[in-house]
Amino acid sequence: MNTLISNESAQEQVKAFLDYYDLDLDGIADEDQRKNVMGAVDRLVRHIQAGRVEIGMSGDSLAVTQHLQGGASLAYQELTGSIRLEADKGNGVIGRMYCTVGALTGVGLAGIKKLRGKDVSAAECLGVLFLLV
Repeated sequence: MNTLISNESAQEQVKAFLDYYDLDLDGIADEDQRKNVMGAVDRLVRHIQAGRVEIGMSGDSLAVTQHLQGGASLAYQELTGSIRLEADKGNGVIGRMYCTVGALTGVGLAGIKKLRGKDVSAAECLGVLFLLV
Protein backbone atom coordinates (compact mmCIF):
# COMPACT_ATOMS: atom_id res chain seq x y z
CA MET A 1 0.00 0.00 0.00
CA ASN A 2 1.30 3.44 -0.90
CA THR A 3 0.91 5.60 2.19
CA LEU A 4 0.11 9.23 1.50
CA ILE A 5 -1.35 10.05 4.92
CA SER A 6 0.18 9.10 8.29
CA ASN A 7 -1.59 6.56 10.48
CA GLU A 8 -2.13 9.27 13.11
CA SER A 9 -3.73 11.65 10.62
CA ALA A 10 -5.93 8.87 9.25
CA GLN A 11 -7.06 7.96 12.76
CA GLU A 12 -7.84 11.63 13.44
CA GLN A 13 -10.09 11.67 10.34
CA VAL A 14 -11.97 8.58 11.57
CA LYS A 15 -12.27 10.19 15.01
CA ALA A 16 -13.79 13.29 13.38
CA PHE A 17 -16.44 11.06 11.79
CA LEU A 18 -17.17 9.28 15.07
CA ASP A 19 -17.28 12.54 17.04
CA TYR A 20 -19.54 14.24 14.49
CA TYR A 21 -22.16 11.52 14.85
CA ASP A 22 -21.52 10.97 18.60
CA LEU A 23 -20.59 7.32 18.04
CA ASP A 24 -19.04 5.47 20.98
CA LEU A 25 -17.42 2.28 19.71
CA ASP A 26 -16.63 1.20 23.27
CA GLY A 27 -20.37 1.14 23.94
CA ILE A 28 -21.06 -1.61 21.38
CA ALA A 29 -22.23 -4.47 23.59
CA ASP A 30 -22.54 -7.21 20.97
CA GLU A 31 -19.05 -8.67 20.53
CA ASP A 32 -19.59 -9.79 16.92
CA GLN A 33 -20.86 -6.35 15.92
CA ARG A 34 -17.97 -4.69 17.75
CA LYS A 35 -15.46 -6.92 15.93
CA ASN A 36 -17.05 -6.11 12.55
CA VAL A 37 -17.08 -2.38 13.25
CA MET A 38 -13.48 -2.34 14.49
CA GLY A 39 -12.43 -4.27 11.36
CA ALA A 40 -14.17 -1.68 9.20
CA VAL A 41 -12.48 1.14 11.13
CA ASP A 42 -9.06 -0.47 10.63
CA ARG A 43 -9.70 -0.89 6.90
CA LEU A 44 -11.00 2.67 6.65
CA VAL A 45 -7.78 3.96 8.25
CA ARG A 46 -5.82 2.14 5.53
CA HIS A 47 -8.07 3.59 2.79
CA ILE A 48 -7.50 7.08 4.21
CA GLN A 49 -3.74 6.49 4.41
CA ALA A 50 -3.75 5.46 0.74
CA GLY A 51 -5.65 8.63 -0.24
CA ARG A 52 -8.81 6.79 -1.28
CA VAL A 53 -10.99 8.46 1.39
CA GLU A 54 -10.93 11.91 3.00
CA ILE A 55 -12.95 12.90 6.08
CA GLY A 56 -13.06 16.44 7.38
CA MET A 57 -15.32 19.36 8.14
CA SER A 58 -16.86 21.75 5.64
CA GLY A 59 -18.23 24.58 7.72
CA ASP A 60 -20.37 22.90 10.36
CA SER A 61 -20.98 19.76 8.30
CA LEU A 62 -19.00 16.57 7.92
CA ALA A 63 -17.36 16.19 4.50
CA VAL A 64 -16.57 12.65 3.33
CA THR A 65 -15.08 12.09 -0.11
CA GLN A 66 -14.15 8.77 -1.68
CA HIS A 67 -11.69 8.92 -4.58
CA LEU A 68 -12.36 6.11 -7.06
CA GLN A 69 -9.70 4.23 -9.00
CA GLY A 70 -10.77 5.73 -12.35
CA GLY A 71 -10.26 9.29 -11.10
CA ALA A 72 -13.89 10.14 -10.24
CA SER A 73 -14.99 10.93 -6.68
CA LEU A 74 -18.04 10.21 -4.55
CA ALA A 75 -19.04 13.02 -2.17
CA TYR A 76 -21.06 11.69 0.76
CA GLN A 77 -23.75 14.02 2.07
CA GLU A 78 -24.84 14.20 5.68
CA LEU A 79 -26.99 11.30 6.87
CA THR A 80 -30.68 12.27 7.02
CA GLY A 81 -33.95 10.61 7.90
CA SER A 82 -34.89 10.26 4.24
CA ILE A 83 -31.64 8.43 3.57
CA ARG A 84 -32.48 6.10 6.46
CA LEU A 85 -35.82 5.39 4.78
CA GLU A 86 -34.01 4.74 1.49
CA ALA A 87 -31.87 2.19 3.33
CA ASP A 88 -35.00 0.24 4.27
CA LYS A 89 -35.19 -0.86 0.63
CA GLY A 90 -32.18 -3.09 1.22
CA ASN A 91 -32.61 -6.59 2.57
CA GLY A 92 -30.13 -7.53 5.27
CA VAL A 93 -27.08 -5.60 6.42
CA ILE A 94 -25.31 -5.49 3.04
CA GLY A 95 -28.47 -4.28 1.29
CA ARG A 96 -29.06 -1.57 3.88
CA MET A 97 -25.39 -0.56 3.73
CA TYR A 98 -25.36 -0.30 -0.08
CA CYS A 99 -28.68 1.57 -0.17
CA THR A 100 -27.41 4.02 2.47
CA VAL A 101 -24.11 4.63 0.68
CA GLY A 102 -25.93 4.99 -2.65
CA ALA A 103 -28.35 7.52 -1.19
CA LEU A 104 -25.58 9.44 0.60
CA THR A 105 -23.54 9.80 -2.58
CA GLY A 106 -26.46 10.36 -4.93
CA VAL A 107 -25.50 7.48 -7.23
CA GLY A 108 -28.13 5.15 -5.82
CA LEU A 109 -27.93 1.43 -5.32
CA ALA A 110 -27.21 0.89 -9.02
CA GLY A 111 -24.11 3.07 -8.84
CA ILE A 112 -22.78 1.34 -5.73
CA LYS A 113 -23.31 -2.07 -7.33
CA LYS A 114 -20.89 -1.02 -10.08
CA LEU A 115 -18.01 -0.34 -7.68
CA ARG A 116 -15.18 -2.86 -7.74
CA GLY A 117 -12.18 -3.85 -5.66
CA LYS A 118 -10.81 -1.16 -3.39
CA ASP A 119 -13.66 1.19 -4.31
CA VAL A 120 -16.31 -1.16 -2.94
CA SER A 121 -14.12 -1.94 0.08
CA ALA A 122 -13.83 1.74 1.03
CA ALA A 123 -17.56 2.28 0.46
CA GLU A 124 -18.37 -0.68 2.72
CA CYS A 125 -16.12 0.65 5.50
CA LEU A 126 -17.95 3.98 5.38
CA GLY A 127 -21.29 2.18 5.15
CA VAL A 128 -20.62 0.24 8.35
CA LEU A 129 -20.02 3.49 10.22
CA PHE A 130 -23.02 5.27 8.70
CA LEU A 131 -25.25 2.35 9.78
CA LEU A 132 -24.13 2.90 13.38
CA VAL A 133 -25.55 6.44 13.41
